[in-house]
Amino acid sequence: SAVHGIVACAGDDGIIAFARWQTNSASRTLCIVNMGSASVSLPDGEVIVSSTPLDNGDPLLLSADAAVWMRS
Repeated sequence: SAVHGIVACAGDDGIIAFARWQTNSASRTLCIVNMGSASVSLPDGEVIVSSTPLDNGDPLLLSADAAVWMRS
């Protein structure tokens, strides 16, 4: 659903994500929460803050029971 430029979605593996698009821009701010039991790949973008250290591999991974805010 979308309200004032905010979109929320829930994944099958315990992932909840929120995205907000910047006015007059294609960039977006994301909040991704992993409530599952396994690490998940993150989309390309700049990490603003993370609740835990990220695995700096390629792709960047968000561990279980963690959250990240990023720009993409």
